[in-house]
Amino acid sequence: MKLLSPESLPDAQREVLRDYSRFFPQGAVCVNVVVGDASWDVRPLLLLNGKVHIMRVSTRMDEGQARAFVSDFEGFSVLFSGSQRAQRMEGSGRFFVLRPFVSDTLQDLLEKGAIPTPDALHDVVVELVSLVSTLSKRNITHGHLCPSNIAVVDGKVTLLDPFFGAIHDTRDAYLAPESTRGSVPEPSADLFSLGRIIQSLIADSLSVQQSAIVEQLTLPSPRQRPSISEVGAAFGVGGAGAVSASPTESRSERGRSGGGKLVRSAEQQASTSKQEEAGAGAHLSEKSRSAQRIRPAVVVGGCISLLAVVFFVRAQYPALFNSVARFIPGAVPSHSIEFETAWASHERSQMLVVARAAVLSRDPAALNAITDDVLGGSNPDGVRSRLLRVALDESWREELSDADVRAAVIVALAQLFPDGLKHLPPLASLHPAVILAIASETQPRNASKELAAISVDVVAALPAPFGPLFSKLKESGVSALGSPQGIGLAAIATGDARPQAFEGLLTPASNEKPAQANFRARGLILLVLPIVANNPAASKELLAAIRDQGGELASLAGWFEIEDLAKWSKVPSVEKIKLILGTFPEQALDVSKYADLLTYPLPAIRDQAAMKLKQGALAPSSDALLTTLASEANGLTREQTISLVAALQASAAMQPPFVAQWFALKPNPDTVVLILAARAYADSSDIFNLEAARYLRRTEWKAPVELLRLLASHPEPLARVLAYGKLDPSIPEQREILKQRLSSEKDEGCVKALTAKLSAQ
Repeated sequence: MKLLSPESLPDAQREVLRDYSRFFPQGAVCVNVVVGDASWDVRPLLLLNGKVHIMRVSTRMDEGQARAFVSDFEGFSVLFSGSQRAQRMEGSGRFFVLRPFVSDTLQDLLEKGAIPTPDALHDVVVELVSLVSTLSKRNITHGHLCPSNIAVVDGKVTLLDPFFGAIHDTRDAYLAPESTRGSVPEPSADLFSLGRIIQSLIADSLSVQQSAIVEQLTLPSPRQRPSISEVGAAFGVGGAGAVSASPTESRSERGRSGGGKLVRSAEQQASTSKQEEAGAGAHLSEKSRSAQRIRPAVVVGGCISLLAVVFFVRAQYPALFNSVARFIPGAVPSHSIEFETAWASHERSQMLVVARAAVLSRDPAALNAITDDVLGGSNPDGVRSRLLRVALDESWREELSDADVRAAVIVALAQLFPDGLKHLPPLASLHPAVILAIASETQPRNASKELAAISVDVVAALPAPFGPLFSKLKESGVSALGSPQGIGLAAIATGDARPQAFEGLLTPASNEKPAQANFRARGLILLVLPIVANNPAASKELLAAIRDQGGELASLAGWFEIEDLAKWSKVPSVEKIKLILGTFPEQALDVSKYADLLTYPLPAIRDQAAMKLKQGALAPSSDALLTTLASEANGLTREQTISLVAALQASAAMQPPFVAQWFALKPNPDTVVLILAARAYADSSDIFNLEAARYLRRTEWKAPVELLRLLASHPEPLARVLAYGKLDPSIPEQREILKQRLSSEKDEGCVKALTAKLSAQ
């Protein structure tokens, strides 16, 4: 990019600037211009109301695209305090964005070395994760996060120029591979860009967990990337954009080590955190005060203060609380109502009080408040509710010890209260159902060493369907529950249809040969197919995972997407999975799909498709024709095969236009010869055979002697003439065929052709 004065612009760019000037706001003065490599990439710098703004203009789009992008910009602007506005450029097919000019983007700061310490970079990353989390919660996508589209204004990380990467088809290391010009960017694009940015900023200082998450963010397939909530958990960001401590180091500690001032200081954040925690008890007590309805203000205030102190001490210093409380009559009342009210508020500060009481104090009332709320169907932010519902399922709830329940709660609250993990007992000591639940919520390629050491035999002891599933998994050669396959099966078996679950299940074993991987993948697909059969979303994800894994099964899955002439997109994913496995679907398909399956890569599927057509659309006498179309000798394209069946199933009155249209597709002449020979069952009035013979008369083709023998006795006279023309009377075997036909030929024209052929030798 270059910064030029308006007067020094080349002619082409000066003309563009003149065109853009029609849309300058009233009172705006162009003071400079930022220009790119393309002649249209002209970005005026406008002095407006005493501040410099930059005007960015989109490429040309149709009316629908322009309206959609302007609408998206409005949503983005509302979220970020209206700092960026988009307006249509009437009559040009473009729109423009006017925003305050930022002289130093994150890219500029990095190049100048203006970011003081690694801790300051870490602060930027945490703020970015928080911003992307906020975008995700508002269903908004930036589309091209990169250092040059990030600024630090007044100590706050700010995002610039959303959507322009997709609009302009920008290609750089930060743009997601699935982003294409003119497309509306998907949330997965921001995840990819976020991973690239983190790698460029703090790759060397990431923890093992963070490195694994970031590596997954930059995978080429959007389905393989983790969710923003999982990224937030790894970087200590929870809730809707709220920033919490780093997983390995508190913000206050990093502040003391000299962190920069690009974001809020560590001391400020630590102070805010302490205020929230100290105020949590008071806020909780206010809930209790409303329930008590005690009128005198002084008494109410005293009770509130007392309860606040009790709750805070109980949560922060459980041992001290329990020691002192024994000597105070009535000081340990049942706090069930208070805990339930606090947890049900779903406010982070109040939930933390309950979480600490449940984990640190082992308070049954606090544990019950959490589990009752989640088992009742609630899904609070920062809580792995599904994990709790699996671990505490009624199928084994009575078998669980207090330690099992508490362990499930600790893991479920890991994002809300990460320090609780210090109190987690060894996984191997827990009930198999709790271990299963924990495995089901683990990233397939990010299992802890402790989980990786647990055998699938542990969960194989669970009742059906779980136990038998893992027994069969072991038979397939997978022995570790913490393997990608074990974690994937745990998630799928417990009802999780995330893409990562299916991708984990189908992960090839290390050093596994393609044939072995294909065989094992078939077995695993068959294993989970009954689970997903009645779940369209899950079966769709399984089909996508099959396609993404590569190899033979992937090519069979991709066949349905290469061409959609038969509308395979309307067929349930589970039926396509059955076809991939070589099993014909039970539900009836239409004729076009049966015809298309005549070209499917699996011979068994082709043969069954031919049988279905014989029983329905085509005459029973069409055996030879269908055998030809279902064989490797079928040299027709999928479109030609579908059109051929459509033409042959039409009534005699309707056939001529269909037949003419089919030959207009220019089918392979050698295949046409085979089809003509296979349709010898039709009489001489058959329109298709006549047109086939005419088509062959105009093209070059070849056929073995046995095929010419069949054509020489074909009901269609022109087909016989074609065969006579190809037979060579100088070769005894072929001369004999011609002589035999001369004695039986009835058509006068054919007799003349035969006589001339034989006499010429």
